[in-house]
Amino acid sequence: MKWQSFSLNRGIVFLSLVVLGLVLVSNHHLGYSFGDSIFRALGLPPWSEQGNHGLHISAITGIFLLIAGYLGATIYYLPRYRKIRSRIIIGCIAFVWLSPIVSEYAMFILKYNSTGIRSVAYSLKDSQCSFQTYENNRVHANCSLTLYNYGNQPTITLRPVTDNHPEIVFQPETFFVSPHSRVTINKEFIAVPDKELNFSGWSRVTKYEIEASGETKIVE
Repeated sequence: MKWQSFSLNRGIVFLSLVVLGLVLVSNHHLGYSFGDSIFRALGLPPWSEQGNHGLHISAITGIFLLIAGYLGATIYYLPRYRKIRSRIIIGCIAFVWLSPIVSEYAMFILKYNSTGIRSVAYSLKDSQCSFQTYENNRVHANCSLTLYNYGNQPTITLRPVTDNHPEIVFQPETFFVSPHSRVTINKEFIAVPDKELNFSGWSRVTKYEIEASGETKIVE
């Protein structure tokens, strides 16, 4: 009886590893993985280098757990359930596909009555900026970004932030946003640095300083 209980628990452990691995590697609706959010909440860096560069530690951990759980569950259940491999694979595909959809709806429900900075989120997906320096040392940033207003925040003020060039401080712009909405913003931001420089380039991963109801946060 004890051996049967241990054997059953071992099967549950393998399936739990599969689920945990899926959570770490799956993306939510903001364009980055749940693993990144979990690692940051635990005070751990999800990437080996700053600015989301280097080795993606949370994803590597998730893949390792997913493989270990899949192999263990297959070996354990295969003698009794011949379709266990296809069932796990189909379940993994469904989990990854549904994750961003479920997370988006969940946030709108959980933060339906929120205001201020808690109501606002920045989506990494489909967001980008191009930078160019023009006459009179004016730096222009043509940005396209997606924002979520989960609750009832009426206005959002934001500006792009460049880590490598702290002397470039873009003027913030204020936008009116509908409650409980997902909006795409296309806007040109302007900065006039104190010293002359020639700054140009393109970036899909851009930091923004967002202000709502007197509260400010940096998102990327």
